Amino acid sequence: MSITYKFKYQISIILLPIIYLLLFGRFGLEDSDSGFIVGLGWRVFNGEIPYKDFYFVRPIISVLISSLKISILPEFGQVLSMRLLNYYQLLFQVYLTIIAIEKFYDFSALKINKYLFTAISFIATSIGSFYFQWYTTDGIFLAVLGLVIIVLFNNKNLFYLILAGVFLCLSALTKQNFYIVPIIGFAFVFLQYGLKKFIVVLSGTFFTLLIYFTYFYINNLIDIYLSLTSNTPAVKELIWSGTMGYFHNTPYFFAFAVIPILTYSIMINFKKFITNQSRVVFIISTILIILLNIFIIFEFGINYKFSYDRIIPIIIVIVFLHLIITKKEKLKNHYFLIAILGISWASSISWGYRSPHLYFTPIIFASYYLLQKYLNIFDKKTVVFFSSVILIYSFIANLKPYRDDYIWNITSDASKISSKLAFIKTNDMRLKKHLELKEIFNNYDNTTILPSMPGAYYIHGYINKLSVDWAMDVEIAYDRIGITNDLNSCCKYYIIEKRIGPNNRLTIGQRVGSEGKYYSSTTDYVKNNYKLIKSNYKYFEIYEK
Repeated sequence: MSITYKFKYQISIILLPIIYLLLFGRFGLEDSDSGFIVGLGWRVFNGEIPYKDFYFVRPIISVLISSLKISILPEFGQVLSMRLLNYYQLLFQVYLTIIAIEKFYDFSALKINKYLFTAISFIATSIGSFYFQWYTTDGIFLAVLGLVIIVLFNNKNLFYLILAGVFLCLSALTKQNFYIVPIIGFAFVFLQYGLKKFIVVLSGTFFTLLIYFTYFYINNLIDIYLSLTSNTPAVKELIWSGTMGYFHNTPYFFAFAVIPILTYSIMINFKKFITNQSRVVFIISTILIILLNIFIIFEFGINYKFSYDRIIPIIIVIVFLHLIITKKEKLKNHYFLIAILGISWASSISWGYRSPHLYFTPIIFASYYLLQKYLNIFDKKTVVFFSSVILIYSFIANLKPYRDDYIWNITSDASKISSKLAFIKTNDMRLKKHLELKEIFNNYDNTTILPSMPGAYYIHGYINKLSVDWAMDVEIAYDRIGITNDLNSCCKYYIIEKRIGPNNRLTIGQRVGSEGKYYSSTTDYVKNNYKLIKSNYKYFEIYEK
C-alpha cells in the first residue's frame, strides 16, 4: 500500500466518529439509560462519596470516568462532546483490537486491509453501541487496553505489563460481569508468554485492587460496598444471559442457524466446490438470510428479527470445534482470539442488553478468518458486497436513536433546556417535558424526581437530594427500609413522572405490580404516604410530606 493511499485510509478512519456524530449522534435525548452514568458522575463532581451518599450496585470506575469528563469538558455543548468522545472510544477500541490481532495472523495471506477492516468493524458495532457513556463500553475499552498492551509491549519494560494488569483490573471494576476479564488476561499471558510475565501482570492487578479497597477501608465503606455490589438476587439471571440467553427469545433460531452451518459444511467437505462457486453460495446464503429476515419482520413484527449478534458466535464455536477435531486446526494458534472472544462474551452478560454486539470486532474477524482461510470467499467483489450490506444495515439501524423516534422526527432544539445540550436535537415531547421540569425547578427547591430520569439533575444543573437517581428496586439493592428512611428526611418536594399514554407511556422504572427489579417501591411509597399538592402539570405531579 502506497504512503498516499495509506494516508487516505487513515484520514477516513479518523473522520468516521465525526461523520457518525453529525449524521446520527446529535439526535435524541433519552431520559433513562443515557442519563444514568452521567447523573452519578454529576454527584461525584459535586462532592458526593459513592456508596455513602448515593446508591450504586456496581463497582465505581465508570462513574469516576464520567465525573472526570464533566470536570474537563466545557459546559457549552458538553453532551455533544461526550458523544463524540464515546464514538472515538469505540473507534480506538476497534483499531487496537485489529492491530493486536495482526500480531497473530497473516493479514496479507488473509487479504485484510486493516484500515478497511477497522471501518467495517466500527460501522457494524455502531449498530449496537450507545451514543452515551455506559459501564459495559467502558469495561470493554479498559479490557482491550490491557490485552493490547500485553501483546504490543510484552518484550519492553516490565512497567508495561504492570500497566496492563492495572487496566484489566479497572475493567473488572466497571461492572460485575467483567470480573472474568483479569482471569481471561492471566490465562492468555500464561499460555502465550509464560509464568514470569503472568506474575508481572498479576502484580499490576493486585496493587490496583489494594489501592481500590484501601480507599474504601479508610472511608469505612467496605461493608456497604460489598453489600450493595453483591447483595442482589439477579445472579441467576446474569448466568442465564451468558449461557441459555443466547438461545432463549431467539425466534426461528434453527432456521437462521441451519442455513450458514449447512452452507459451510457443504463447501468445506466437498472438494468439487471451487472458489468462485463458494463465493456464489456465500452470497446467495447471505441474501437468503436477509430476505427471510425481512419476511419474518413484516409477517410477525420487529421482535422476530434475525438475532445475528447471538447466532453468529454460536456458529463460530461449532465450526472451530469441528476444525480442531477434524482439520487439525491448532488451538494454541488462537489464544488471543479466544481471549477477546471471551471479553465479547462477558460483555453480553447483562440484566438488559444481552448481546456481544458492543464488542463485535472479534466475532467479525473470527467469521472472516474461517470463511477466507478455508473457503477463500473474499475477493474484491465479495468484499464490496459484504461491506455494502453492513453499511446499508448500519445506516438504516442508526436512523432511529436509542429509545427515540426516527431522526427526521427529531427536530426540536434541546439547547432551550440547557447549554449542555447545545447542538442536540430532541423530539417535541421530550422538549416540552424538560421545559416543564425547568419551570418546576424554578418554583420548587430541595427536590427529587421519581422514578426514571437519572440524568435530569445533571442536565438542569441542580442537586438531587435523594440518594438514588434511578429509583428502581434493583438499583437500591432492594433496600426498601433504607430508601424509605432517606425519603422521609431528604426532601421538601417530590416530583413524580406521570404515565403519558399508550404511545409515550413511561415503562422504565415505572410501577408495575409490587415486585421485580424494574419496580419502584420508592415511587409508590411517595404516592401512598405523601400529599399531592399539584397535579395540573402535563408530565409531572408534585408531592410533599
